[in-house]
Amino acid sequence: MTKLDQYVKAATRDNTRKAYQGAVRHFEVEWGGFLPATAESVARYLVGHAETLSVSTLRQRLAALAQWHLDQGFPDPTKAPIVKKVLRGVQVLHPSQEKRAKPLQLDGFWRGFRGDELTRLQAEHVEIVPGQGMTCYFPITKTDRQIKGTTFKAPALERLCPVEAYLAWVGAAQISDGAVFRSIDRWGHVGDVGLHIDSLVPLLRSILKEAGVVSPELYSGHSPRRGFATWASANGWDVKMLMEYVGWKDVHSAMRYVDSADSFARHRISEMLALDSSAE
Repeated sequence: MTKLDQYVKAATRDNTRKAYQGAVRHFEVEWGGFLPATAESVARYLVGHAETLSVSTLRQRLAALAQWHLDQGFPDPTKAPIVKKVLRGVQVLHPSQEKRAKPLQLDGFWRGFRGDELTRLQAEHVEIVPGQGMTCYFPITKTDRQIKGTTFKAPALERLCPVEAYLAWVGAAQISDGAVFRSIDRWGHVGDVGLHIDSLVPLLRSILKEAGVVSPELYSGHSPRRGFATWASANGWDVKMLMEYVGWKDVHSAMRYVDSADSFARHRISEMLALDSSAE
């Protein structure tokens, strides 16, 4: 791999690159399409999978095909009117409700990290301020478009303290640098490298199952993040405060993670009815 290739590869997140590679392979190998593709063939591809793939998945497939054509110096067929019309028609004829991970509700929250951020957290990028909290620095995050690096803070607490938990873990695992979160084999040996992103969900569900949580398969890597957002919202955090703490740049992204504590507005409506009754 040349230096040029290394820098080009570094510009794209690993998860995105793998997803795009899989999407292009699906179009070319499994479906039998030809690359470079025509707008008509891309439209037929959408039609062929309209009943089996969600609209969000189809959008990802289009994004992958678009990126492949741009990288290879070909015109992007996914921007053609026929492709846009077919995708719009799929949305109309096959509407689907967005699937969301079940929020994981705990007695205490400190952070709403993404799964890939946890796997990339390095011990040398964690700074402890005794009695106050800890800071975690990430050279790259999903919302850091300018790649300036992002620092998150977590407070020291009287109970369920993340600072004490962190110090206990790195002390027991004898971690002074490198990945913070690592695998542990059946003999109790701590791995030398960080957890793989694909291992987080099975690990989380296994822990939840052992803890007796009902339907652990409904939880995913987004569950702790959604759980924190829901908890914060129910405890009076406004959206701006929540976005700043978690690291969301877009308010719509933040609201997708929040499950209202009074989702049916029962308490709010009851209170208003009580006020109306007292005014009569």
